Amino acid sequence: IIGYDLGAWFVAYVIHKTSEEAFRVGFYRDLNAKGFEGAFKKNFGKSSKAFLGKFHNIFLKLPPEQQLKILPNK
Repeated sequence: IIGYDLGAWFVAYVIHKTSEEAFRVGFYRDLNAKGFEGAFKKNFGKSSKAFLGKFHNIFLKLPPEQQLKILPNK
């Protein structure tokens, strides 16, 4: 369960740092042709390793109330 939870938060983090369009359209459009890492770099501007580093070392260390601020208010 923790892997699923972290995955959902990572997706929210990537969308917050880039855009929903880049994730929902661009990344999935390029996935087959470029592979995971190629599509990730093209659509999000840096490697998955770089994003994961900031996610683990910065974002996950924030207080929960700050983490929740990346979620859209709908």
